[in-house]
Amino acid sequence: MEINVLTDTFELWKGKSGFANTPHEHADWYQVTLPVKGTCDLLQNRKWYGLQAGEGFLQQPQTEHSFQVGALSAVIVIKFRGSLLNRMNQTVPGGSREYRMMQDFNPEEITALFRNWSYDLLGNETDPLMVQQLEVQVGGYLERLLQGDRETDRPVDRNSFPRPYTADPHMTRVLDYLHSCYMTAVDIESMAVIALQSRYHFIRSFKHLTKLTPYQYVLRLRIGEARERLRLSKETVTEISFALGFSSVTQFYRAFLRQTGMTPTDYRKFTSI
Repeated sequence: MEINVLTDTFELWKGKSGFANTPHEHADWYQVTLPVKGTCDLLQNRKWYGLQAGEGFLQQPQTEHSFQVGALSAVIVIKFRGSLLNRMNQTVPGGSREYRMMQDFNPEEITALFRNWSYDLLGNETDPLMVQQLEVQVGGYLERLLQGDRETDRPVDRNSFPRPYTADPHMTRVLDYLHSCYMTAVDIESMAVIALQSRYHFIRSFKHLTKLTPYQYVLRLRIGEARERLRLSKETVTEISFALGFSSVTQFYRAFLRQTGMTPTDYRKFTSI
C-alpha cells in the first residue's frame, strides 16, 4: 500500500497488483474504498463483497474491514474525518443523513484527481494554503460521491460506460490488460492469446461481451482519460494526444468529436466555465 497524501483531515492511499491487508478498524475515520481497475474483494463485519472497478464502498468508524485486490488491479482509498464534510456544510455519514454502503463512481475521474492531488501536494506538505485547497477539493469530491452528482450544466457524458462483468477468467484478464495498457499499442494477437482463443473467435467473444470491438473499447478508454486531462490538467491537446497513444492530433480530434460531440478545445472551454 502506498500513501500519497496525508493531512490532519484526510489520507489518500493506493494499493495494486495483489495487495492485501489484515482486518482492522479506524477509531474516528471514515473510509471510501474505490476500485479503479480490475477487482477488489472486501471483507466487512465478516461478510465478503466482490467489487468491480466503479463500485465503491463506504466504511464507518469502528467497523472492522479488510480488502485484497486482484492481479493487474488497483484501488484508491480515501480516509477522512467527519470534520472534512462538516467544513463543506454537509451532514457527516452516520448523522441525520443516510448514505449507502455501495457508491457508484467514475474510475477515470478519481484516478485523475488522485494524480493531481498528489502532484499538488508534492513539496508543499507544510503550505497551509495548499492543504486547505486540497481539503476543499477532496471534501467536494466526497460530497458528490456520497450524495450523488447533481451537476446538470456539463456536457452529456456519452463516453461513460461500465466495465462489463464476465465469469470467464480469461476474458477478465483481457479486460485487466486493456484497462492497464490502453495508452500504449495493443494488438488483437496479444488479447487473443490471453483469452486462449483464435483471433476470429476472440473478436466475436469480445464484441458479444462489451457490445464494442476491441478498437472501439480502447478508444472509449482513451477518450475517457482525455476528458479528465482536458478538464483537470494544463496539458496541451497535442501532449494529451500523444500521451494517450494516438498516432496524430488529427486522429485524436476526430475520435474525440465522434464520441463527445465536440472538439477537445471546445470541451476544455465548456468544462472550465
